[in-house]
Amino acid sequence: MAKPKAGLMVGVVMCGLIGLLCLVIGFLATSGDSVKCADKTMEPGQKCLLVTDTETAWHTYDEMKVKTAEGRQVMRIVFFGGGALFLLIAAGSLLAGRRESRREAQQVAAAQAWTQKG
Repeated sequence: MAKPKAGLMVGVVMCGLIGLLCLVIGFLATSGDSVKCADKTMEPGQKCLLVTDTETAWHTYDEMKVKTAEGRQVMRIVFFGGGALFLLIAAGSLLAGRRESRREAQQVAAAQAWTQKG
């Protein structure tokens, strides 16, 4: 069985670790259901003042809960998608490296067989 080169293995391991890290961060960052206004946790019945470049508005607890859920969904998509992408890159690189190493081993064996015939 042909083994991939060491440099390729480092890249595969790094991509795999980054992919797993993204999945863990995505899970941890999007778990929970607390609603925050700035850095403070909101309770039902409270209002939050949001100031942006285009508007300043008060938002109720329920509105902030919806905004928080939307933000968590975006984070979930980004981190889980990125993690899955890195894991796919790692797997694809590993398979390509094994295929290349096998091809090189076959070429070496063919060259040795040719030199022994002559």
